[in-house]
Amino acid sequence: MMNVELFKEAQFTEAELDRLNLLFWCLAWVFHTSPLDDYLRGILLNNLVDPAGGDPGWYLNLISRREAADYSEQWDACIVHSSHPELGCYEAWALADISGIEPETAYYTVEEVRHYIRLALDNIAQQHPERTKEVQEVIARYRL
Repeated sequence: MMNVELFKEAQFTEAELDRLNLLFWCLAWVFHTSPLDDYLRGILLNNLVDPAGGDPGWYLNLISRREAADYSEQWDACIVHSSHPELGCYEAWALADISGIEPETAYYTVEEVRHYIRLALDNIAQQHPERTKEVQEVIARYRL
């Protein structure tokens, strides 16, 4: 289901696509709804009241402590690459039976997640000019 249109301006090697595929799967579901920030409140603000995942079996949660990660060694590896390790890393998960992606869990830096959210929003505005105002408001609200 990876919606390459959300990330069409970026160039990826096959290895990068393999590593980012789970993140892109989750982000495709993030922007599958209206308003655009329906899931972003839970993801970017780490607001436990708002959803950071949904059906069909996916989530993108900010994990700020090693003990909270499903796979602490992978979380450690993510933290090493982060410019802001104090913020933690995002844990992306999607049910492999639905997504077709293995392994079901991967970790991404805060910078990566914010970068690809911004890229997706920019592409939404470009492809759907009627949503430009909403995109600009979301970018400003979350300082993307």
